[in-house]
Amino acid sequence: QQEKALFLINSKMQEITLQQQQAASILAETSSQIGSFLRFDQHGRPAQMGKIIVTVQSAHGLLHLDPALPPSPYVIISLDQQIEMTAVAPHTRNPIWEKECVFDVPDKECKLVLSVLDRSIMGPAKTVLLGKAALALDVVPNHDVQDWYDLSTDEFGTIKQHAGSIRVRRLFVPLAKWGEFERDRMARGGAPRDEGRVGKDQVGDKASRKDASTPIPPADKQVIAGLYMAVLSGTGLAAPGQPQSKATANVKFDLGDHVGETNAKSYKSSLVWGDEADEFFMPTVDMRQKLRLYLTVHQEGNTERAAFMALNVSGFPFGEVYEDWHEMDINAGFYNLDPRVRLAFYRTHPLDNVPDKSVTCVYCGRDLPSQFQAAHLSVACSKFAIDCPHARVGCTWHGPRLGLENHVVKCPFEKLREAIYATTSEIQGIQGLLSDSAAGDARRNLEVADLNAMSAITPRLFKTYTGHKKPVTCMAGIKSTRQLASADEAGMIKLWSMQGDGELDSFRAHTGEVLCLHFTPEFPSKVFSGGAFPDDTIKIWDNSDFHCERKMLGGGNNFAINDLAALRVTAGQMEDSRLFSVDDSALLRAWDVETGTCIQSTPGHELGIKAVIARDQQIITGSLDMSARIWDVRTLEHVATLDCIGDSVMALDFVQDWVLCAGTNSVKVWDITTRRLYRVLDGCRWPILFQDGLLYCAIHDSAQDIKVFDASHVDPKNWKVLDLLKGHSADVTALEWFNGTLCSASVDKTIKLWRAEP
Repeated sequence: QQEKALFLINSKMQEITLQQQQAASILAETSSQIGSFLRFDQHGRPAQMGKIIVTVQSAHGLLHLDPALPPSPYVIISLDQQIEMTAVAPHTRNPIWEKECVFDVPDKECKLVLSVLDRSIMGPAKTVLLGKAALALDVVPNHDVQDWYDLSTDEFGTIKQHAGSIRVRRLFVPLAKWGEFERDRMARGGAPRDEGRVGKDQVGDKASRKDASTPIPPADKQVIAGLYMAVLSGTGLAAPGQPQSKATANVKFDLGDHVGETNAKSYKSSLVWGDEADEFFMPTVDMRQKLRLYLTVHQEGNTERAAFMALNVSGFPFGEVYEDWHEMDINAGFYNLDPRVRLAFYRTHPLDNVPDKSVTCVYCGRDLPSQFQAAHLSVACSKFAIDCPHARVGCTWHGPRLGLENHVVKCPFEKLREAIYATTSEIQGIQGLLSDSAAGDARRNLEVADLNAMSAITPRLFKTYTGHKKPVTCMAGIKSTRQLASADEAGMIKLWSMQGDGELDSFRAHTGEVLCLHFTPEFPSKVFSGGAFPDDTIKIWDNSDFHCERKMLGGGNNFAINDLAALRVTAGQMEDSRLFSVDDSALLRAWDVETGTCIQSTPGHELGIKAVIARDQQIITGSLDMSARIWDVRTLEHVATLDCIGDSVMALDFVQDWVLCAGTNSVKVWDITTRRLYRVLDGCRWPILFQDGLLYCAIHDSAQDIKVFDASHVDPKNWKVLDLLKGHSADVTALEWFNGTLCSASVDKTIKLWRAEP
């Protein structure tokens, strides 16, 4: 019995020991799991420091505000004043971004805010909120967790109207394990994260293509860039019902050596600034510094800081206006406030001995640094007026950009948006059916007449010219001398023989970048060139020996000359020699070729004009404001507008009775007679060229390649892709047809010659 009792005791002890081991294992596992999550204590402080990796993957079912055009969405990701931005996904309700962001764990409990914006409705410098989501950070695991989150149309991210869904992956890495995590990711083949690279809307200017992917050096290295800031408005600045009749408030800031403050306003809950005195230009800023802003209240001789915030300026996107609301932290004594301010920022690319030159705004007359012209016009210029987005359906409002949002709220056409655009879509559908019927009749007539159709033969690469030290920007074929002229960013013009002799001559034409070369048989002895800062002039060259006959100050105020078109204008028995120029000042100018004097200028567009062509006594211009406009060549009176919603117009060309408007992600085909959009070639971009029934254009996703269309058919809906020309290693910048040869220039500093095989 004693042995039996002893055996039972030992068995029980073993069972207890096993249970203790299991309990210890469960406790260790639980402790490990608890430590692997980001948590905040009862005081709102994080339990441990580290990094949060957020990957914005995709979205689904976004709002479709304009029935005529899908949205072009992008996302701004913010976490406690840390800001990142995805690229723009053109014309889709179901975008894919796969943008990875790394944030420091904030020192207080807050939310990750995702704002989905549309770039295609309000123009290139304004945005429309498609949806917003605010995600809590109380439990973020140390392993990849991805999920779909609902978007709402409310500014604060609360659900008011379902606006689609966004897919986000989150991961928390404790600070002690960050180095190990980075090494493991590198070992798995992952690239180290570029902290400064931010997705960018391809505006399409010639400088942005080369610099859009410029990375920021490590945080311990000094990086100098320019920063523009405008304080637009604020809400929740005063406690509800609190009388503040004698108090005033303003926003002060400091950023290194730069300090400033807005105008003082009567203190109340909501304030509007946004005047020219409330914008600030900081030409040289160390990107490692923080921008600190303070809401300051002045009352009875006392000044108090009611709220404050700090922003990392290195997170702002390059080369475009970023505008959003930012929450402020409150100071003691102002507990009933919920302050938020709306700020606009514009950040230049890192500076490299760029001269800081002051220019004068041609609209309001204000002096400002040259690199901030676009931001000033887009945000705070009081004299730069634009039309209502509903102007094409009858709204006559015309005013400053800052007044647009208030107008849209009251605009009767905004309230009838859905009905108007539904009717417009129905009318366009009927027109399409009628056009299809007419096109079918035309095709049958062509078949009956048995017209000779061109046999499309695509060219092949047979020669490459090298010699430029900088990217090639433009070309012109000079038929009178049988020479090809090319220009580059260094201001050099080179002359090439098409007979196989290569480079014939080289000279410096401008002290800055040459943006355009123009030759026309109407002026067989002349070549025209346009330059950029610091030599923003137009020059007329005698092409027999290339001496400069005329030099005219083009846009002035450092506005680059983007394109030129020359034409002989007839008026009765008289014939005048005219040169038309367009530049970033948004003006269309007419020059007398013989005397070099400016005959006339007119405001052409709301933003910089990038292209101009002339034919049949008409001028057509294309602009960053997403439109092309037709002008009378004699009077420069506006005849019609071609509304290219969703894309800038960077290049223009004629194909029979059609006009092509090429942007950064599409080529739109317009009927020049009815001025109706007939077809959109998605995925194509500028430059474009039509010759002998073939249409050549660059590709949006692969700008170093050239797509070839058979455009010989009278109906553009029957144009088909024939081939893809590969040869360049960087973006194609210019296309020219000369001496039976397709010539293409590129950022890779080469010129390639293509000929059809017999």
